[in-house]
Amino acid sequence: MNGWSGSWGSGYGQEQGAAGGYQHKWKKKEGTQEMRSQYTFSGNVAHDDKWGTSYGEKENYLPNTAATRSTNETYHRSHDLNPTLNADMRWATDSLNTFTLRASVEHKKKRSHSRQTEEQESQQFSEGYMPTLSQIVSSRQEGHTTKLSTMAMWEHYIKDGGLSGSVSLDYSEGKTNRWTDRIVTSHMASLASSQLSQSSTSPNSALSTEGQLLFSNWLTKKWLVKAQYIFMYDRNSNDCDFLTDGVADAANSYHDRSTNHSHSLRVGSTFNLAPVQIMPNVTAKWLRESRDYQRGVLDTTAVRRRILIQPDIRATWKLSKTVGFELNYGFSTSQPGILQTLGYRDLTDPLFITEGNPGLKDTHNHNIKLSYNMVLARSQTSLSASIEYKANDRDRVTALSYNPTTAIYVSRPENARGSRTWEFRLDMDQALGELLRLENEFRLNAGQHYGYLTLLPTQTERTLNRQNNLHPKDRLTLSLDLDWLKASAFAKIEADRLRFSSSPEQNTTLWNNDFGINAEATVGKFVFETDITEITRRGYPAQSMNRNMLLWNAGVTWKILKNKARLKLEFEDILNKQDDFWSERSAYQHSTSWQDFRHHYVNLSFTYHLDAKKKD
Repeated sequence: MNGWSGSWGSGYGQEQGAAGGYQHKWKKKEGTQEMRSQYTFSGNVAHDDKWGTSYGEKENYLPNTAATRSTNETYHRSHDLNPTLNADMRWATDSLNTFTLRASVEHKKKRSHSRQTEEQESQQFSEGYMPTLSQIVSSRQEGHTTKLSTMAMWEHYIKDGGLSGSVSLDYSEGKTNRWTDRIVTSHMASLASSQLSQSSTSPNSALSTEGQLLFSNWLTKKWLVKAQYIFMYDRNSNDCDFLTDGVADAANSYHDRSTNHSHSLRVGSTFNLAPVQIMPNVTAKWLRESRDYQRGVLDTTAVRRRILIQPDIRATWKLSKTVGFELNYGFSTSQPGILQTLGYRDLTDPLFITEGNPGLKDTHNHNIKLSYNMVLARSQTSLSASIEYKANDRDRVTALSYNPTTAIYVSRPENARGSRTWEFRLDMDQALGELLRLENEFRLNAGQHYGYLTLLPTQTERTLNRQNNLHPKDRLTLSLDLDWLKASAFAKIEADRLRFSSSPEQNTTLWNNDFGINAEATVGKFVFETDITEITRRGYPAQSMNRNMLLWNAGVTWKILKNKARLKLEFEDILNKQDDFWSERSAYQHSTSWQDFRHHYVNLSFTYHLDAKKKD
């Protein structure tokens, strides 16, 4: 049984759990072939109690250099109970056929509550930011979900290829109850303060099934053909009975039924024309999607039928055993969800309304990449480089509208001009004698992305904003490898130059640099580890992000019980400097978020390895 758990960035909490499993393996021989089979039963149950506080700050760009800003603080706590049962079997009946069966059942019960405090401000040219309103949102929810999953697969081996088939079935159902209280305090004469109580009951269910057939065969020594057929069927039901101040709220109650099924055929070949290998593929996909959606005065049934053709090709050229080129090209189409194309309005949050866009169109994506790899055995040098270009003809972006009188935002998806990005990569790995090793990773990204500035009531058209970015990054590592000591020193320099066509006041260059050392020393039965990293950040609007951090971790492992057990003591973030800031800039918005989390602690663990013993 293997697993891992981590606490970085997940707030605080405690967990109690138990797990157990039984596995039986057997094998038999058929000529020189050895066939292995097994079956497994396992189960586990876990109870999680988590809590923490998260923070956020958003700045939405307005035309003529103005902006709005909102900050929020959210305390959240949750309790989860999650039992699971699993069973699977792999049975090799003979040297040509293998069967696999899997089944699982999972039940999750969750209870949570949160309290969010939000402050909104509007930028005034002469006075800077001025407060517009404050909002306190208290909410709690209770719910459960039960999920059943099954899968069966057959694999058949033939002399020059293979044939396989599989089918899977998943079913889930659940229900969630929510209660929300909103208190809005206005700082503007045009907007009155208010208090709102909301509640909802949301039952849901989902059924999905998938079937696959895969065939491959070498028709000649130089020609491989492959074919894959996939059938998918999904049916989803989501309802919401919404009440506002104890009265049925038809505008926010909805009944949503969707059914999707598709047939996909992927055909490909491999041509070995030494030293060139060419692998063309094409996927043809037929989709039928239907949606029955009722919300307020909206009562619509939408049906969409599409045929999508998505080709791709890969070609390699080996100049020698250690030098070669690779070329990849792919084309794909991304569709908006049907709900995004319906004219609905979600008024659940009266200060941030979301709506659909019936005029939303597909996005077509092109991706081409050329790679070069070289290995020089005599000088123990490895070198690889690549250049990649991506182009989208119509990006889907979030478009915001804002009314300064009511302080209400409206969000809807829109198509904007397509983005263009380039990436150049160069990696080098060089041995410096028997003990030292030099590695360098270089990346250079450049691109153009588009978005719309927030629309004001005084405007008739949205303002298109172009974001140009240039993003170089280089990491240099020098490492030492002795029998008892492994150590390395590294330096990472990373910059992100951002320039905006319609909001030049947002132009900036972000710096994220790391410098540090890592070391591991083995002395007898003890292993000592440490890593020290200096992190520097500059150029962020949130001044608390523009700081230096010295992070230090250390640990010691004691090998005991004839080297089968490990007793390990770890010290994480000894200087208590780690933070969890995250920032993103788009053509219409800058957002920053962070949260408190467990990063400064001591961990003690014991591990024992059980050896399998063969019976006489």
